Amino acid sequence: KGIVRFGSAYIPLDESLSRVVLDFSGRPSLEYNVKYPRSRIGEFDVDLLHEFFQGFANEARCNLHLELLYGQEPHHVVEALFKAFAKAADFAGQKDPRIGRAVPSTKGRLKG
Repeated sequence: KGIVRFGSAYIPLDESLSRVVLDFSGRPSLEYNVKYPRSRIGEFDVDLLHEFFQGFANEARCNLHLELLYGQEPHHVVEALFKAFAKAADFAGQKDPRIGRAVPSTKGRLKG
């Protein structure tokens, strides 16, 4: 109750630019438009990131969109994504004094 609910962020890191948009709607959904130039960062398999974000969307019951607008270095891509995700989630979860204790929904409640 009383949260902003929606959040978005564009974050650059060197040659990479990421966009994340989310809505704590009560309806889990993930749109993941990220292509990595390589499948690994050291020993880390970047395909695991999709699983992480899918798990977050499911458990937070949010609509989550992640997009790499451009970038070449996988480390920069991942860091820009996580920074944009953190900023968007932080904004969406903030209390909005204009809303008070209301649920920010046209239906009067969020699913969940």
